[in-house]
Amino acid sequence: MGRGLVDLLFPPGGCLLCGNREKEGVVCRDCLSFLETARTLPFCPVCGRFGEGEICLDCRIYSRPFTLCRAAGPYEGALKQAIRRLKYERKREGVEYLGGLLAEVVTREPAYQRARVVVPVPTSPERRRQRGFDQAELLARELAWRLGLPLCRWLKKEIPTPPQTGLGRGERLLNLRGSFGVCQNPKLGGAVVLLVDDVFTTGSTLTAAAEALLAGGAAEVLGLVLAAARIFT
Repeated sequence: MGRGLVDLLFPPGGCLLCGNREKEGVVCRDCLSFLETARTLPFCPVCGRFGEGEICLDCRIYSRPFTLCRAAGPYEGALKQAIRRLKYERKREGVEYLGGLLAEVVTREPAYQRARVVVPVPTSPERRRQRGFDQAELLARELAWRLGLPLCRWLKKEIPTPPQTGLGRGERLLNLRGSFGVCQNPKLGGAVVLLVDDVFTTGSTLTAAAEALLAGGAAEVLGLVLAAARIFT
């Protein structure tokens, strides 16, 4: 906790996203170029993954419990590095900047104007203890502050699940089925929820979390992630 506080108050040198100390600027030119390109990429209008700009095959076949999801960019390059630095190296000095990227995405999507509360997708208590924080909650907190919306920890990870890496879509859904629950006495009735996570790959995590919120009484769930996978056909 002490090291994290020092990082927040006195950020170490280097790009906030990639961490390269040899590049100039709070965010280096390479990372800025990546983000500028990301803003122009076509994406699926439902799940937000990057592809041809049409509804992807998964979203045509499977019903999504969330209305839509959007991302600041693809899960590669600067964003992949930033997420890995945050989750695995505990480099939190870039959270404010990343929250700003999420807020920018919100301004580009009119549907987000319906949101009345920001809810992070929770990690397991074990991983939270290991990292000292929940990365989705850090991002959601920064976003909520920027949007002037309340941050509500309405979800909890009830069942620890093994890592999703290497699993297919069906395996991921089975892995996460029933793993999220709604906390006691949430004021969910009729709420339009802005559900925040760090990465969207197949959508299994966001699906499980959105299903729990809808079962708890939410009227609608809108997803938002920092990075989303590309659609390969």
